[in-house]
Amino acid sequence: MRAILALTLTAALVGCHRTATPTVTPQQASPMRETTRAHERLLDGETPGLQWRIEGVLPTAVDLFVPQRVVGRSRAPLVIHFMGATWLPRRAVASMPEPVIVAAVHLGSGSAINARPFADDTSRFTKLLSAITSRLASTSGAPQVSDVYLSAWS
Repeated sequence: MRAILALTLTAALVGCHRTATPTVTPQQASPMRETTRAHERLLDGETPGLQWRIEGVLPTAVDLFVPQRVVGRSRAPLVIHFMGATWLPRRAVASMPEPVIVAAVHLGSGSAINARPFADDTSRFTKLLSAITSRLASTSGAPQVSDVYLSAWS
């Protein structure tokens, strides 16, 4: 009985033993510096071209954009961009030397939220392409879609 009591008391004392909280060492600043080019933050701004908002195909509106320098061309590839601010891919295609149309939509964060609308209705992608090509076809000077590419931020 004494042995059990001694063992219980020892276990209780060991369990109550507190260790000192370790001190946090401050992080040292990196000695590396970027001097090759400026790293300016991009801002949303006016981008010349044709712009539409396509509603009712996806849970969130799709922003369609044809850069001004692409207006009047007969055909151009379409990039459908998911995930992120819709103005950023608009700015990207506006600055590209190649003619590109962009349709951008932000459904939310994560791949599942972007896949769900298309899994729920397998014809939704066809409906999206149809809405985009119809809008372009009904606008004077807008090109037809030659190819379709998908992109997304990770």
